[in-house]
Amino acid sequence: MRIMLGLLILLSTTWQTKGQTPDTLEAFQNLTLGDQYHSELKNYDSAFFYYSKAALLYEESKNPERQAYALLRSGFSAHRGQKLELAETQYLKSLDLYESIYPTDNMAIAGPCLGLGSLYATSGNYYQGLIYTIRSLEIKRQFLGEDHIDTGVNYYNAGVAYMNYGEYENAMDAYQRALPIYLEHHGEDHRRTSSIYVNLGILYDKRGEPDKALEYYLRSTAIDRKLYGDDFYLLAYNYYNMAISYMNLNKPELAEEYYMKTIQLSSKNQLHELHAISHYGLGNIATRRNQLNDALALYQQAIDLFIEHFGKDFPGINHSYRAMAEVLARQEAYQRALEYLELTLDLLNRNFNTNHPFIASTYRQMAHVERQRGHYHQALKAVASGYSALEKGGEETGTSLSADTYLDRQILLDLVREEAEILRSSYYHSQDLTHLKQALTTMEKAVTFIDQIRRGYMLDDSKLLLQTESMTVFEQAINACYEIYRETGD
Repeated sequence: MRIMLGLLILLSTTWQTKGQTPDTLEAFQNLTLGDQYHSELKNYDSAFFYYSKAALLYEESKNPERQAYALLRSGFSAHRGQKLELAETQYLKSLDLYESIYPTDNMAIAGPCLGLGSLYATSGNYYQGLIYTIRSLEIKRQFLGEDHIDTGVNYYNAGVAYMNYGEYENAMDAYQRALPIYLEHHGEDHRRTSSIYVNLGILYDKRGEPDKALEYYLRSTAIDRKLYGDDFYLLAYNYYNMAISYMNLNKPELAEEYYMKTIQLSSKNQLHELHAISHYGLGNIATRRNQLNDALALYQQAIDLFIEHFGKDFPGINHSYRAMAEVLARQEAYQRALEYLELTLDLLNRNFNTNHPFIASTYRQMAHVERQRGHYHQALKAVASGYSALEKGGEETGTSLSADTYLDRQILLDLVREEAEILRSSYYHSQDLTHLKQALTTMEKAVTFIDQIRRGYMLDDSKLLLQTESMTVFEQAINACYEIYRETGD
């Protein structure tokens, strides 16, 4: 689990009152109340009510431009209030209205596109999030130029979107374009500059360069401590990310130290979610040390903290459930492991649509457990469910073989690799050569996906990184070919 600063949505809230008729004046008054409740009082339900009322009045007065703006603001309030389906509806209505008034590249359209990009990223639909975020960026570049601060914010958002989708080099390019704009407009010692450094750190960690990640976390930490002091709440997130980097550098003692710093600071600032996931992180350290009972106790602490502060339906619990399942599988308590994975699926299905990367990952883990206990048929069923959960928008993939029909490319490759391993294991168990041939076909499918993903990447570094990560697939395929040759002479 990784802490990341989310997409920023910057929207103008001012309208001129000059020359308004009584009906639009009433609409404007509701719009102003909405702004007050949203920005000053942080009461997003009330803000949504007044924005929606303004939108209805603007519709009655046949003022689609202001109606679209009020709908956009209502979507923003629903989004902030974690009512994602409602926010999506309002954003899409706003976008449809703007597109009915203006050309598709008009500046006004950037607002709902940016909102939709952030919303889809929040709900795990990273592909759709990327599409809308990039559309907003292109509009801002066209109208404001490369050096405008709003363009910089959109580059930052594009970096987050690319990183969510697994295109790390494209994310790096976006962050590197945003950084000089932020430095020019805000300087080194500014919270927004610090936020870019944090996300650059996360990106380097994801690329397998935790030493570089730590450099950027330290830069961010230095800025935040200088601006706000040692007890600033966002430092807790930096410490959490630094703990993960130290884990990736195989320095569990330092990781443990920074998890403890996170717990101390998050407790002082009542950051309950961060407090809970730090116990999850300590559980990961215990798992690495093979202290499995200690790990289970720490994961349970994380679960208890989540439930205490957020209730049993909080989606963040899924990471701790899955970690419990992993440890139990290592202890060969396969049935209990599967029970925790069922809990995970139930939790995720209550919080998200049936199509979500977390759901697909849970099915992949379930398939792995079923393979470990020799239930190959059940394992293949779990893989099939994982593919379905990863399809975009619940659409049927049909007979087409395309990585673009799935939400997350890395999880797709994990599923394909798991399917191949299940079929190989089934072959060794049954000596049925059909299973080994099916495993080879599955690996060939993985190679096809890898090639499609590589062609879709914009930068050569992304292609090389994918090639390195995918080397095991080629090795498995070659080994399967050799085993079939030994059996058949083909």
